[in-house]
Amino acid sequence: MSGKFFALLMAVTLLSACLPPEIPKEALVLTQENPARLKLQSRRFETKDERALLSATSAVLKDLGFTIDQKSTELGLIVGSKKEEPYNLGGMATSAAVAVISSALSVPTTIPYSKERLIRASVATGRGENGNNTTVRFTLQLVVWDTEGKVAKSELLEEPAMYRDFFDKLAKAASVEAHEY
Repeated sequence: MSGKFFALLMAVTLLSACLPPEIPKEALVLTQENPARLKLQSRRFETKDERALLSATSAVLKDLGFTIDQKSTELGLIVGSKKEEPYNLGGMATSAAVAVISSALSVPTTIPYSKERLIRASVATGRGENGNNTTVRFTLQLVVWDTEGKVAKSELLEEPAMYRDFFDKLAKAASVEAHEY
């Protein structure tokens, strides 16, 4: 791993300490399962032009419905997000039933249900060991808030098809072949 990529990884880790508490701490801990996760989330592109790859990455994220929240060409980092409606009919029905029963018993009680979903995407780039290629790491995180504004769920998304789709589109947008990490 090149020095720049390691420095970038360290910068992302340090910056993550400043991000809101919704990011699961286990996502920042290196474990035995990380090699498989790294393989899923990373691709090597045969290009030295990291800036062009970042530009293509922004375009692909926008194409996928993400809003670019932060971008640093110097660090090789892009963070984006998109909101989704949760459509949690079961949670809403349970909350309504509890409200009716608690009203009949004169006991004010509500059960929060999922209200808002946000998918966060982050992309980090770095030069490969020989300097002739660029590594791209793409991660997705789901954060769900309930009706009380509390984080009800926060998890890394690890659906392989989502990652393949992103990297296929990035390879096409950048006109560069992607190789597994």
